[in-house]
Formats: sequence, C-alpha cells, structure tokens
Amino acid sequence: MKRVRTITKPTGRKPMRLGAILLKEVPYKADDWRVQATWRDPDRKKKWFNNWRHAEEFAAKENKRLDELKEKGAGRYTVNDAAESFLTRCRQRAKSKDKTLGLGTLNRYEKGVGFLCDKFGNRKLHAISTREIEDCFHEWSGKYAASTLRGMLMMLSMVFDHAVLRGMLNANPLRTQKMKLPGKIKKRADIPDRSDLEALRKYINQPKPIFNKGLKWSCLKVLLLLGASCGMRAGEVAALRWDSIDRDTGEIEVKESIGKYDGRKPPKTEAGYRKIPTTLRAREILDDHAKFYKQTEGKCVGPVLKIRKGSDHLDARTISLWFTEVMSECGLIKPDTKRPKFTFHALRHWCASHWMKATGGDVHQVAKWLGHKNASMTLDIYGHCLDDPEAREKFLRIPDWLDPIVEIDAPSRPLTIPPPIALPAPEKATMNVAVPVVDVEVEKLPVDVPSTAAPWVEPFLKMLARGTGPIEAYSLIEFEKGRRSIEGAQHIVLAEFKRLGLPTPRTLYGRWRDERILRLYEQGHQVLEIARMTDCTDGHVYAVLKSRHKVAPLKLLKHKYKRGPTVFKEPQSEHKTQLKLW
Repeated sequence: MKRVRTITKPTGRKPMRLGAILLKEVPYKADDWRVQATWRDPDRKKKWFNNWRHAEEFAAKENKRLDELKEKGAGRYTVNDAAESFLTRCRQRAKSKDKTLGLGTLNRYEKGVGFLCDKFGNRKLHAISTREIEDCFHEWSGKYAASTLRGMLMMLSMVFDHAVLRGMLNANPLRTQKMKLPGKIKKRADIPDRSDLEALRKYINQPKPIFNKGLKWSCLKVLLLLGASCGMRAGEVAALRWDSIDRDTGEIEVKESIGKYDGRKPPKTEAGYRKIPTTLRAREILDDHAKFYKQTEGKCVGPVLKIRKGSDHLDARTISLWFTEVMSECGLIKPDTKRPKFTFHALRHWCASHWMKATGGDVHQVAKWLGHKNASMTLDIYGHCLDDPEAREKFLRIPDWLDPIVEIDAPSRPLTIPPPIALPAPEKATMNVAVPVVDVEVEKLPVDVPSTAAPWVEPFLKMLARGTGPIEAYSLIEFEKGRRSIEGAQHIVLAEFKRLGLPTPRTLYGRWRDERILRLYEQGHQVLEIARMTDCTDGHVYAVLKSRHKVAPLKLLKHKYKRGPTVFKEPQSEHKTQLKLW
C-alpha cells in the first residue's frame, strides 16, 4: 500500500473546485500546511485535510450526498414542514410502549414549536442564516428571560437536526456556528440559608394545632422532611408509597414519579431508581405520620401523602400549593410579591449541599442519593460547597518566589512564616461560659495547654472532657466583641488549636468520650445507660467495648450481666420498636 505524504510545505498546487466545494492549500500552524475545504454556503464549517487525496475523496462523497438531497427536493422545504414532521415523530415516541418521551415534554414541544413557526414558519430552511436568528433573539431579549430564550433556541436546533436527518436540509446552521444569546443565565441554584431552615425545623417540631386535622398536618411535616432531609423531587414525593419505605432500616426506595400529563410513571433514567437513607429523627416523624394515617385509613397501604380520605395520590401542583401554605405559616414570604422566598425544589439543593459538606466531598455517593446519572453534574452544581475554609492559611505557607534563593555555601536561614491571625488576641479575649452540670468532674486535663494559649482554651477543653459536644461548646463561648455565630467561633477555635499544635476538638471529644465509656462500664453501668449518659448510640458503645476487650459484644454483655436464671438480652433500638406500629 502506497503511503500518503503529509503536507509540511506548500506544493504550489493551484486551488480547485469540485462541485460545491473549493480545495486550496492554507497555512494551518507554524511550519505546517493543510488542504482546506470550503462550501458555497457560508454557514458551513471549514474542514482541513493532511493531503490532497483525502480532500478529493471527501469532496466527491459530499457532492454525491448533496446531489441526492437536491433530487429529493431539499431546497423547497419550509420551517413549517420540518416542524410538522418533528412533532409527528415526537407524538409517535409518546405513544410507544417504552415512552421515551413523556406527555408533559410533548406539550412543551408543541407550544415552543408553535411559537417559532409564527416567526419562521414560511421561510425556506436553507435560506435561514445564523445572523437572522441572532437578530431575532436579540429583539426578544426585552420581552423574555435568558432561560426562556435558551429553551427556544434549543427547540429550533432540534427542528433543524430533524430536518437534516430527514433529508430536508443540508446542515444545521446552529451546529456549524456558535451563537451567543443575550442576557446571563444563573447556573448556581438558590439555596435556603440556615435561618430559613430553622423556621421550617420549628414548624416540624411544633405540637399539633387544634384547628387542623391530624392527617393533613402530618402530611405537611412529611412533605418538608422528604424535601429537606431526603432531597426528593415533587413528583417523587407525590408518588411515594408505604411499601417503598423499609421498616427495619428506614431507607426510602424511589422507583416512580407522578407527572402532570403522564400520571404515575417510572423515573427518566436508570439513576432515578435509588435508595435514600434516613436519620433516627426522620424515622420518628414517619412513625408519627403512620399513627395518624392508620387512624384515618385503617392501615398503612397506598400513597404516603393524601389530600383526603379515599383519595389516590397527590400531584406536583398540590405539592406546590401545600408548600406555599407552609411557607406562609412560617413567615417565609417575599413582602413585595407575596410569594415564597424559595420553591420546594430549593429544599433538594439544600439537602445536596448539606450532604456534600457532611460526607467530606464524596461526590459519587451524593450523586447516587440524588439520582444524578453522572457525578460531574453533581460536582458542577454543588462543587462550591467543597471550598476549603483554611485556604488562606494554606496559601500563607506556600514559599514565595520573590524571596532570594539561599546559596548552598551560605548559612541556611529558616523561612519565617507569619503565624495565622488568631482573633481575638489572647490578652484581650474574655470568656463567659455556662458549664453544664454533669456526672464527671475534670480536675486536670490530659492535654498540656501552653501558657501562650488564649484564656478560653482551657475552659473549652474542660467542657469537652466533661462531655459537652464541640458544637455546643462553640455556642457557649462569648468574646469581647459580642456573640459570634457558631461558624465564626469554630473558625477561631480551629485556628488557635492549630497554632498550639493541639488535635482538633472533635478528635479530643471522641477520645475522651471513649475513655468515659470504658470507665462507666467498669463501674457496672449497662450499655443503654452508658449511651444515654455519653450522648451516643448503643452501637458506638458496643464498638468501643469490643475494640478494647477483644471479645464479641454479646458474649461480653452476657458474662457481665448474668444474674441467676435471667440473662441479659441484646437491646433493640427505639425506632425498630416504633416502626412495628405500621
């Protein structure tokens, strides 16, 4: 086989035209040449080839394809013809058994295509240029939002792609040339702040009102729970059934949704089939809802949320109305528009950002819980949640290239890096802590506190040793400039601990809690009593005892608590006992 030589220098061959394509040699990069192929249509992209033979073969095939399209009458089709063919194909997909396109999407396509046909309907497909489309969209920029314009442009591009596939058009002009839309689209979604979530938390924990029946009030609580704690969409919440909740583990299995036009339907992608874990507090709320549900319906069968007795299920519109009612009762309404500060879908964004921070950036696991097909989508939307709060301190430790280079023979001079700023200063810091009364007193700390430490460090360590959690200890600190937020206090404490070379408060708290568990166990306390006194789960107590005594927890407990004929039985967690009411 003869090897085709690549052009590195111009051969001097004159440009030639083959049908509708012009071939000529052009400089491509530094010391490199290519054969360029251009069409008569200015909207078509240019192509480059390494040699003349490949360029001529491509030109012959392209001219043959254009001739076939011309014989079929590709130049006489209008936008109305392409739009009608496109909608006919979409209707066929909606009626198919697999239903790759839902009725809601079909309705949106019909409205968007009808709007575009009013503007470009009678125009020939090959006569529409990107400049004309861009001018038209700039005229619409004063009437419609940027997101609406982007949706209409995507709809028009889909019609052009269908026309190319059906032989009505040579090439999609929107694919060959990029068009910049007016306006700016906000990519990052709005996330409710902590104060808004605190108002919703108070609403969930408040006692049952007298004027409201138990079922609807309980449904409103579960509605907020599924949105903020599980990150479920409105259609998934409306379609949730009791058999999708695991009574032993509390996991919620998402396997269907409810649409406005389609009714009950499966998720769009395979990633939509997922299982979402729940916390102990969430299981208690679901258990309370099961009691009200059982009083009304007799048994927990069918949809979890209902409008009234005997109804089948909710829909996305009812979910939105219920959420607006809850936001109004919580006072989260915009004063100018009288609308909620955020939508129900914003709770999903809050839940996703909370998971990203709590898991330490485990993007793949969060993507599975959210039902995203690719982890890159989760990272693009919620990647800002992984910003390092100590990035400034890390930057100060990076060697500066502006410093002079020290010669080998010269005496080495240690690099002086200014210590991180600790606010407030040690001599100006004041402390006013209300230490809770507990059963363990700390006389001497097992950690040496340097004399250069701020005066609040030693009381803070004593609180951790007594069993006060780090978050509660942050809230008990008062500085000279007034009360700070928990996040601000946490930043100050971590910076001071890092400067003193001490472990993090969470590490110290866990270490001292494990030692306290062992000490209480040696004093003869039971496992459930130890878990209640140390504010941890019985599973954690089992793990600590097993790691220290090197025996199985059950054997350890049987040996420890054997009293004559009775033998200690393995305790059962509270939520398992409550969930049996279902």
